[in-house]
Amino acid sequence: LKPAMTDEVAETIGERVAAMVPDGACIQTGIGAIPQAILGALADHNDLGMHGGLIDDAGLALIQRGVITGKNKSIDRGLHITGIAMGTHGLYEALADEPSVCFRPANYTHEVGVIAQHDCFISVNSAIEIDLLGQVSADMVGGRQLSGTGGSVDFMRGAAASKGGISIVAFAVAANATIEIPPFEERLPQKGVSRLLRWLRQQRQAKFRGLFQRLRLAVQRQQLEPILTEW
Repeated sequence: LKPAMTDEVAETIGERVAAMVPDGACIQTGIGAIPQAILGALADHNDLGMHGGLIDDAGLALIQRGVITGKNKSIDRGLHITGIAMGTHGLYEALADEPSVCFRPANYTHEVGVIAQHDCFISVNSAIEIDLLGQVSADMVGGRQLSGTGGSVDFMRGAAASKGGISIVAFAVAANATIEIPPFEERLPQKGVSRLLRWLRQQRQAKFRGLFQRLRLAVQRQQLEPILTEW
């Protein structure tokens, strides 16, 4: 499997996410252009740990460069835990001679109780859609399934339970993006939704925890500015 091709948008997201990852953190990423860009942007970090569902060429490159060492991990110190490898033939050949990379079953890699034992666990996953209730869709658009959810929910929960952990959902907001409202919801004023989207596109990143209900109410009342100013 050839590495995903990154573009300017993916690389910008990668730089912004990398800026949120402190040295010594334990990271988990998925596969694709944005995760690859994020791993590439971590090249100047120090002593990161790895615990996740997969390893690819970009992850191995950080191990070989000494960026990922695992020396600060709370458990499995010095080891890089993964469930599968997905990448080029060179990746598979290198892993055969890399004893620090350990393959474990999903009941270990994705177990929230295991993940939570890592201090400063940073989980990075992608999304297709996010609505005003804070619901993240990683698999379907308009009732059409595009992919599976993978282990994203497991790692999000593990990051939430980790001391100093962060769950990051990284995605691009296109110029013509829309926020999908479930059909059983009342229609929200389009002017408020459009204002929120314009604001989101201007941000480097946004911390949504605990704010979606307030945002949704503000959009309904068309009183969005005070919350965006406070945010």
